[in-house]
Amino acid sequence: MSSKGLEMTSSAHGAERDRLGILAALLVLMVGFVTMFVLVRQGAELTEIKSQLKDMKAQMQEKRQWGEHLDSQVRPQGPSVHEQQNGAGRGKSATFLYGAEVHRRAKRSVSNIRNFANKITIPTTLGGCLAGERGEPGRDGRDGLSVTGPTGPPCPPGPPGSCCCSSPSPAHDCAEYHATGQTTSGVYTLDLSSSSVEAYCDMEDQGGGWTVIQRRQDGSVPFNRNWEEYKLGFGNKNGEYWIGNENIRLLTKRKNYKLRITLEDWNNNTRFAEYSTFRVSGEGDGYRLHLSGYSGNAGDSMAHSNGHRFSTVDRDNDDDRSHCSQHYGQAGWWFRACSESILNGRYLGNCESSCPLWKGVVWNRWTGRSYSLKSVSMKIRP
Repeated sequence: MSSKGLEMTSSAHGAERDRLGILAALLVLMVGFVTMFVLVRQGAELTEIKSQLKDMKAQMQEKRQWGEHLDSQVRPQGPSVHEQQNGAGRGKSATFLYGAEVHRRAKRSVSNIRNFANKITIPTTLGGCLAGERGEPGRDGRDGLSVTGPTGPPCPPGPPGSCCCSSPSPAHDCAEYHATGQTTSGVYTLDLSSSSVEAYCDMEDQGGGWTVIQRRQDGSVPFNRNWEEYKLGFGNKNGEYWIGNENIRLLTKRKNYKLRITLEDWNNNTRFAEYSTFRVSGEGDGYRLHLSGYSGNAGDSMAHSNGHRFSTVDRDNDDDRSHCSQHYGQAGWWFRACSESILNGRYLGNCESSCPLWKGVVWNRWTGRSYSLKSVSMKIRP
């Protein structure tokens, strides 16, 4: 064979050795991966077995403790009659049987306890919570004097928070809350079926249970609003607000309500007007006012508005189209050319009897048409 042929043969043998070396290396790697996989799996299985053994040990310990407990409670002191008659050896057998019986009774007791616990139904809704903590001191908005905040109301509906119990189901009005034992004035959530609304509940005046639908006290909330705002409501439920015409309709359509209006002048004199029936019709009828049965000492300034529709600055529903809202403080009210009361008028402060005519918070039958009251509230109760 020539030298050239020898070189080719040697080169071929070298390439073959290289391929064999690569295959051997790959085989070693595969064996290593398989070995590692098997070891990991076995380790996981061993961990699981250890966990099961631990659980079994804990269960056996629990059963043994139950047996010892019951044994100490029901086993008589000293050797049994069977042990006395049959000797120590047979006594050991009796003790074993007695221990087995104790174990069986313990298992049955645990089972009975679990069955009893499963039958207990814990109510998700309770009648109400304990009163909350005192509120932070508020401000009256006029002279900077501080007043003590009210005691906190019960848990609001929704996920239970930090209250003393799970959230109670919302009531239809404040009278229903009062009937369940809630006697703390504050903001509560009312269930109006198709919706819900927050309102201030007066739980003190005249026996409590009043749902406040309007309140003026410091001029912090402007009442020169449009139709949609008066429909839905606005303001601060802990201060000045209008609950909303639609909410008043939903409230008064279910029950027969009475309306109580409380008034205060700038000399801290108070009067009231109460109507034995009060309701408003729907938006299609302009939220028409229906009330009757006046009693009180403030004079009947609402009778003039009875049977008339609600008007705002952007929707004039006055029968004579006199545009009362535009002329008199852009208030929303049941105007009738124009009215003897405008409790949603501008908050003018203490201008005594020299306020602009009919433009303040007016109750004509008591303080006249040029006097703007210090505070007023409208509240209803069945």
